[in-house]
Amino acid sequence: MHKRAIIAALVASLIIPTAGLSMGSRPDDSRTMYFDGSAFREENTEGQPAIATRIGHYPRLLRDGTSREAVPLPSGTGALAGICYIQQSGGKLGSHPAFLPRPDILVTVRGAGGEKETRCDGNGFFSMALPPGRYEVRSGADSSTVTIEPDKTTLVPLRGGKRMVD
Repeated sequence: MHKRAIIAALVASLIIPTAGLSMGSRPDDSRTMYFDGSAFREENTEGQPAIATRIGHYPRLLRDGTSREAVPLPSGTGALAGICYIQQSGGKLGSHPAFLPRPDILVTVRGAGGEKETRCDGNGFFSMALPPGRYEVRSGADSSTVTIEPDKTTLVPLRGGKRMVD
C-alpha cells in the first residue's frame, strides 16, 4: 500500500504543472521575428513585415497587423522560412528601408531526400515544410546550410546583392 501512495504522489506531481492545458497542447510558444536588413530579430522593426513562428505550425507572414490562424505542420516535419532580399545602404537611402525584397524569386532546397523548389511572395518571403535534416538553401548565387528540426521553424535570409548609394 505504501508503494501505491508513492507512485500516486509521483504521478500527481507530473500532472499538476500542466493543469489547465488540454491534451497535447503547449504553453504559448509563439515568437514574432522581424527582418532588419541583415538578420531576423525579435525586436520590432517598425513598418516591416514579420514572420510569426509557433512550435508545430507553419510560419505565418504578418502584414499590417493582420494574420490568419496557425496551420499545423505535417507530422514529423519542421518548417523553413526566409526572405530573399537586396541589401541597400548609403547617404541618399538613409530614410529608406535597409533592404529591398526580391519577389517571385526561385528558392531551391537540397537535402538527403532530394531537391524542392518554391517561389518568394510579393514581400520576398518563402516557407515550406521539410523532414528533419541538413539542407542547402539557395537563391541565385547566395546559399546557406540549415538544419531542420521536427516541429520547429528555421529562418534563413538570402541576400541577392547589395545596393550602395552616395
